[in-house]
Amino acid sequence: MDQNVFASNLIERPAGCSSRYASPPPSPRLRHRKTPIVRTSPLLQLPAEIRSLILVAAFGHRTIHADLDLVSTSATTETQTTRPITPPDGGAGVTRQRDLIDLASDDIQWKPTGHLCHRRCFDARRSRSSLPTPLFVVDRDRCFTGGGALCTFPDYGLSSCRIGALGWLLTCRQAYAEGVEVLYRHNTFRLNESFALENLARIMPAAAAAHIAQLSLNLTMGRPRVASDRIAYPRPRDTVEHLPALFSLLPDAFASLSRLHLVLAGEMWPEIQLFVYCGPSAALHAQVEHMLAELAAMMRRLRALRLCEVAFDSSVYFPWLQIERGLDIDFKNYADFEQCPYTVWRPLAAEDAQEAESMLTDRRRLSGFWVCLDAWDAIPWSVMTDLYGTGPCRWRRLTTLPHDPTTPIGACTCTTAALRILPSSILHPPSLGASALFFPATSCAEMPSEDTPLLNDADGTASAAAAAKAKRSKIREAVIFAWALISTAAFIIIAVWVQHNHQTQPSPSPPAAAKRNLVFMVSDGMGPASLALTRGYRQHVEHLDHGHVLTLDRHFWGTSRTRSSSSLVTDSAAGATAFSCARKSYNGAISVLPDGRPCGSVLEAAKRAGYTTGLVATTYVTDATPACFAAHVPRREMMDDIALQEVGQGVLGRSVDLIMGGGRCYFLPNSTEGGCRQDDVDVTRVAREQHGWTYVDSRKAFDALDGGNKVELPLLGLMAPLNVPFELDRRTRNDTYPSLKEMATTALRALERATEHSEQGFFIMIEGSRIDHAGHINDPAAQVHEVLAYDATFAAVLDFINATDTETVLVATSDHETGGLATALQRPDEREATYDWYPAVLDRATASCEHLAAKLKARVAETGKAASGLRKYIKDELVVAGLGVPASEVPDADLDRLVAAAAAADIERAKTIFTEIISHRARIGWSTHGHTAVDVNIYSSGGPGTHAIRGNVENTEVGDFLRRYLDVDVDAITAELQAKSRRSDEIAGVMRARGGAFDEYHGTLKN
Repeated sequence: MDQNVFASNLIERPAGCSSRYASPPPSPRLRHRKTPIVRTSPLLQLPAEIRSLILVAAFGHRTIHADLDLVSTSATTETQTTRPITPPDGGAGVTRQRDLIDLASDDIQWKPTGHLCHRRCFDARRSRSSLPTPLFVVDRDRCFTGGGALCTFPDYGLSSCRIGALGWLLTCRQAYAEGVEVLYRHNTFRLNESFALENLARIMPAAAAAHIAQLSLNLTMGRPRVASDRIAYPRPRDTVEHLPALFSLLPDAFASLSRLHLVLAGEMWPEIQLFVYCGPSAALHAQVEHMLAELAAMMRRLRALRLCEVAFDSSVYFPWLQIERGLDIDFKNYADFEQCPYTVWRPLAAEDAQEAESMLTDRRRLSGFWVCLDAWDAIPWSVMTDLYGTGPCRWRRLTTLPHDPTTPIGACTCTTAALRILPSSILHPPSLGASALFFPATSCAEMPSEDTPLLNDADGTASAAAAAKAKRSKIREAVIFAWALISTAAFIIIAVWVQHNHQTQPSPSPPAAAKRNLVFMVSDGMGPASLALTRGYRQHVEHLDHGHVLTLDRHFWGTSRTRSSSSLVTDSAAGATAFSCARKSYNGAISVLPDGRPCGSVLEAAKRAGYTTGLVATTYVTDATPACFAAHVPRREMMDDIALQEVGQGVLGRSVDLIMGGGRCYFLPNSTEGGCRQDDVDVTRVAREQHGWTYVDSRKAFDALDGGNKVELPLLGLMAPLNVPFELDRRTRNDTYPSLKEMATTALRALERATEHSEQGFFIMIEGSRIDHAGHINDPAAQVHEVLAYDATFAAVLDFINATDTETVLVATSDHETGGLATALQRPDEREATYDWYPAVLDRATASCEHLAAKLKARVAETGKAASGLRKYIKDELVVAGLGVPASEVPDADLDRLVAAAAAADIERAKTIFTEIISHRARIGWSTHGHTAVDVNIYSSGGPGTHAIRGNVENTEVGDFLRRYLDVDVDAITAELQAKSRRSDEIAGVMRARGGAFDEYHGTLKN
């Protein structure tokens, strides 16, 4: 970095530190609540959705200004210091500057500040009632951030607002926590200086910052702002060098950021200072290019970012470089978020004598911002008024744009250079019909200045409005409470009406990216009740309060309808076909249409388009869900055919690059131990010799993959002969079977390495398969551990997304719900319902009911059905040790039923008895051993195009999103498959011939 008079305020960054300032500020002191927190609130009697609407209406859609103020404790001096400065071109110059206080000086105090303005509040204690009352104020002793135990709602803030007595309603810890969450998710946070961003942890907790969705970052780039006129901030050149470090902080600090408003602000400098601090040089040009590259990298890492605005606020630095020195700074290349950019050039008006004497008479000021034309609702109008004010340079929205770029618009004549850069999509945007742009209503040369303040009108209309507003203040105070109640009720009614009348509209494909990855996760059989069961279980066993939720809960996106073409209750095959083909089909269909013709899958289309592909499951890799992405058969039970197609023996050849899961027996010939095929084909040999697969079939071989760093694709990993054991059982056999999380992270790393130098990314389907199996046998203990394992895998995928440089989107959903789970139970013989269920019962279980039944089967085979010790074995080893039932509480009737089932060699019946024992004790209810028609949840990391699966959608719309996000041609694959496959009537004949040979899926579950 070139030296300058301000270099003393900056130091080299120590290892592991991102700050460039000499001394970080101390942490603000936080004050605990002085008043106790009550246990409940009337607000909690309302449904969660209604509570959320009320809180958002009260606390949302406003701007929170958070900052660290620098305060000098000593008096300001007027001493002037003259320092000789040598410009880069070798000339001479002199500048005069006040004495500066080093940022490390003990003479400086750091004071965290912040407020959220509530425009409708009235504070009687304020002398000027026309001013808004800050709803939240931060000082040394009080902070608006953090949990309920660390901060308080200022009494005057809530009581003065008079909004439905929220001050009283929010005294409950849960309601308070929900209110704080609304603050972060539904408001725009504004940081005014770079040091505030660097020291964000000293202003708000990192966990809270991670929930912030909207951020306005204003960076000073011109004349330094000073506290007491003596504390220096970075100069323009320092800012250019400093911005990359700031950009690198944003993705980690604001993981949920969906809207970024970046303002690069500056003021006019005397020419000598421009040459000294902003003088052109190859090094400076390289720094600017590095800054732009970091901005692009920041946007790629902010996965949830949907809108980015870059504005120059009276800045001279970048336009000066661009016009005078020919450096092309074009932010359009770094704003790929479905937005239409435009830039407006204005003549630079002389502002002072120094400007009039400037030799650079043709310098211009750039004032521009980027905006998404089809998302006006997402852009608060306050952004425009904050930037450009409401004074003489008012902004107005036009509905048409003249074709002649020199034609005056109102009183504003925009130069040809201004409109030449406008793309044709802005002149005639398809979504609006006519162009909708912002232009100043007055002359382009008129810009806000000290003579034309941003917040005042020259004609005095603002003052008149303020006076009129003051006269109405007493009336407003009298009616505001009634207004709040009426508006809240109306808001709720409208919201409910909109929700019930919502119809999903077709959405355009997300913008094409140079390279992208898509991770699609399926939680087979997991319904909303499974999440409630698991969440409550985790909170109990880990001693967490109700505010601690699953990772999935924090990424809830919408819900999906699940019916198939043949039934209101789908099976996994039809459900997965809806995902893979985006088409409805009949129960049992593996990527074939109702007429028996094959339909192309998104995985096959992705492979054809150059993507690398993968499948991971904890059941057979030939089971319905993975099969639907890489095979086409009329019945899901045709696993022999599915295995061959998955390794490359189908019409399209090999479409999968990585397969991991169970079901090894369907890849081994029936003449081999462990084989369950109906023929003598060794599919593993076919895979290795004809298609080049690397084959892995043991934990040792899996560990040798080194977490994906030592994988040679294509990889076939068959980690279990049948299913990978339930997580409840697998954890005691970790040396034999890898977990879903281990397989998923290994696969992700392998695919990432394989696509490191390719133009396309990867597509992978990851299934938490055995949630479904736990639902089929009605085992609640097995289910909670399967959902926890799936949740941990979901979190691991998010970690991967945050670490990778390639745009990656995660979408997760279920194909259906299994078991009709209910977190409450009333037996037929019970007259009174019990409003509770007992997680501790599930916590005491050490094995799944499937595993206990297998142990009973093995015991009977070893000792005989009538062994005298069988009853004692069942009680001590299976019920007490396995299910965790205290010995004194084991009912004799249950033991009698288990002994009878063992004597009859009815192990399936024994399994059902085990599940009834633990379910009844935990007060968990089940309505079926099959599937249900309940809607299932959708989860997502967010990203381009994911708005298409918001709300309640068909499962085929999820499949359609997969296709559109990858931008692949599934229809072409379908046409090729149908052209090369047997005719529809021949396939239908096969279906009729084989139909009687297989059990229906809702019959017995193979294990």
